[in-house]
This record gives sequence, C-alpha cells and structure tokens, in this order.
Amino acid sequence: MMIAVFIVEVWRENFLIVCLDIDKKKIDGHLKEVEFQKKKQNGEGLRWGRLRNSLLWHNRVYYYTYLIATVLWLVNFISSAVLVFRFYYLDGRTGTVFFTNNLLLLNRFIKGFGVASNALSLEQGISFYFGKQVCFNKIDPDYKNKYDKDGNKVV
Repeated sequence: MMIAVFIVEVWRENFLIVCLDIDKKKIDGHLKEVEFQKKKQNGEGLRWGRLRNSLLWHNRVYYYTYLIATVLWLVNFISSAVLVFRFYYLDGRTGTVFFTNNLLLLNRFIKGFGVASNALSLEQGISFYFGKQVCFNKIDPDYKNKYDKDGNKVV
C-alpha cells in the first residue's frame, strides 16, 4: 500500500520537476492565476491547456492514491487491532509497538492527504517529497522551449 503511494508520489514529482519550476519571488497561485491565463490570451492556449490538464490529472491520481491507501490502512488498523488485542496480546510492548507503527503511518497519511487535497482543489503543483510543502508556481523555461504553440514537440 505504501509502495504504491511512493511510486505515484515519485512519478508526480518527476512530472512537476520536468514541466514546472519554483520561483520564490512569485506567489503560490501564480501558475494558475497568471501563467495559464497569460498563455491563453497570447494564443498559446492549446499548449498550456494540455499542461494544465496534465497537472490536474497527476493531482487527481495522487489524491485518489492517498485516499485509497488511507482507507486500506484504516481497515488494516481496525482488523489488526482486533487480532492483536484479542488473540495475540503478550504484554505492554505489544500495544506500544502496534500504536507506534500506526501513529507513524497516520502522520504520513495526514500530511500527504492534506497536500494531495490542497493540490487538487487549488490546481497547484504542491510538492511533499522532502516532507516540506513547496509550490511549483511557474512553467519551466526548458519545457517552454520543447513545444510550439500548437503543443507539438520541437525536435
């Protein structure tokens, strides 16, 4: 379950790094409010519309992966709690290990799910790869040079 979350997280981060960039001088909403709107007015709407749709798609997959993993973790937590405390309880260490492991997972899911839901609702490229939220807020200049106005890849 966590492996799937990490795979989707790395896949999405790779997309963000290739297509978008971080500019500390610009606000977090700059990509949605300025970049995509400016490109649409300049007749480059197709190219940036595809990038925006791709960003939304990556955010959606990221969100639903976290949602499914959280639900599976919750089911696993409840069923494991019944088994551990009903049939396999040895002493105080059993409960300590069980709750410690689940608290670490819960902490990861709360932070990751918060980033995923914010990224999806705000239509932003929010990164959580290093445990700190960073917002990709402009289009990468290298990515801009790879595509023409129609969205075709330039060789």
